[in-house]
Amino acid sequence: MRALQAALLAGVLALLAGCTEPQEAAAVPVPAAPEPEDEPVDWLATMSSNYCTTAGGVRACGSGIGVGSGSGSEPTPTYIHDADGRALVAGVLTLEWTAASPTTENLRLAVFAMSGCPDECETNRSLASEIGPSPLTVQVPGLAAGEGLSIAARVEVVDFAQGTQASIGQDLHLSGTLTFLAPANPIDEGAADRDPDDDTP
Repeated sequence: MRALQAALLAGVLALLAGCTEPQEAAAVPVPAAPEPEDEPVDWLATMSSNYCTTAGGVRACGSGIGVGSGSGSEPTPTYIHDADGRALVAGVLTLEWTAASPTTENLRLAVFAMSGCPDECETNRSLASEIGPSPLTVQVPGLAAGEGLSIAARVEVVDFAQGTQASIGQDLHLSGTLTFLAPANPIDEGAADRDPDDDTP
């Protein structure tokens, strides 16, 4: 009789133990984290022949016909890089040139966030600016993602004499890297239930 009672008790305990086993939690799909993407910059441009001078409080500017003032050149060459709605992590841009005259021994490289490009570019905000001789490097800070934003790098002449700026067909080379944060990968709803040995996409 005792043996029968012991057997029944053991069976009940076994059933209870089975009921209290922890249930395995269902897998919850998690989107892949965004990854930074480096995008190279390699751009050639020519600054057209132009001048500006200030005398007696009056500023006069003009452009000359000569070296570098033809098709494909402009007074302030501007490189535009589409951010495609991504956040800018950081960037490094370097401007190199061989001065065509003493007036372009020093130049300014200014980096902006622009909106409305390429049709009607408008400055959204200034990101960085440096003045100096070649090679001139600018460290570009990060920028939150914004729909329709572009990163623009503009080359400008600076005073070579008080109140006077000029360029005589200056060739330019801009290079470097802009690093963007790619959008997160969408959640694959069927990933949790898919057989890992199944190669079907």
